[in-house]
Amino acid sequence: VTACDLRLDSRRPLRDVKSVSYLTHRLIGDAARRAGAFEALALNEHDRLVEGSRSNIIVRLDGAWLTPPVQEGCLPGTVRRRLLESGAVTERPIAAQEITSIRSAALTNSLVGVLPIGQWDGRPLQIGSRLTELGRLVANPWRQA
Repeated sequence: VTACDLRLDSRRPLRDVKSVSYLTHRLIGDAARRAGAFEALALNEHDRLVEGSRSNIIVRLDGAWLTPPVQEGCLPGTVRRRLLESGAVTERPIAAQEITSIRSAALTNSLVGVLPIGQWDGRPLQIGSRLTELGRLVANPWRQA
């Protein structure tokens, strides 16, 4: 779900540092639980997509896999970084109005790797083979299957 009533400030101090000062992210996570969702995705003060309460986001738009730039306020996660370095994903601001045009998306973090999103704000999303490929691209070789 999109947590529309909470915003992440793209200019907040330490925005790119993992810390225990994550109250807004906890509130966004609470919004997901209240909605019966696995994750809630936040917008920033400019009405652009940022990240989830505990994950980064990649989306398929205009024929490309995109992720919001860190300047939008997201944490530069390790899986996100590896996808960017591989050239599989590029950075681009994603306006809130574009969310309804997204047909495929995934959450990323070091615990889940690339986790396809099956439904977003009540709309079903496509889970294609490319998401599986992206997951393999960043698979943690140290994690036992």
